[in-house]
This record gives sequence, C-alpha cells and structure tokens, in this order.
Amino acid sequence: EGLPSQCQDPGPLGNTLVIHESSTLTASLFSPAARIIKTKQWCDMLPCLEGEGCDLLINRSGWTCTQPGGRIKTTTVS
Repeated sequence: EGLPSQCQDPGPLGNTLVIHESSTLTASLFSPAARIIKTKQWCDMLPCLEGEGCDLLINRSGWTCTQPGGRIKTTTVS
C-alpha cells in the first residue's frame, strides 16, 4: 500500500533491490536518487510505509522497516 506496483511484489529475488548503473545514472550523479545510491543512505528514499521506522543495516547493504508492533522487514541491495 502506498508503494509503486513494482515494489509490492518481491518477485523471484525476494526482498532484494537490484540497481543497475547506466550512463543516465552516471551522467546525473548530483540528482537526489544518484546521491542516495552513491552514499547508500537508503532511508532517504522513504522506503518504509507510514508509521514504520527505517534503519540502515550496519554495512549499508540495505535497510530495515520496523512496524509499531515490532515486526521487522529487511531489504538488501545487490
């Protein structure tokens, strides 16, 4: 809910976000999305649902979304 349809179904990779670098991304290194990818500040994307807390994984390979009831969803980037 509240996420684009391509983000709702984890598909065959599970909760793994695959980021492909392209010439367009390289050419726009100062865009907000490129900065998030370069610095691995994933929570700046606001990936969690309203009411959930976002935390970076220690090695910045992804993030966790913590629901008010304590359930934690982890997403990794490869």
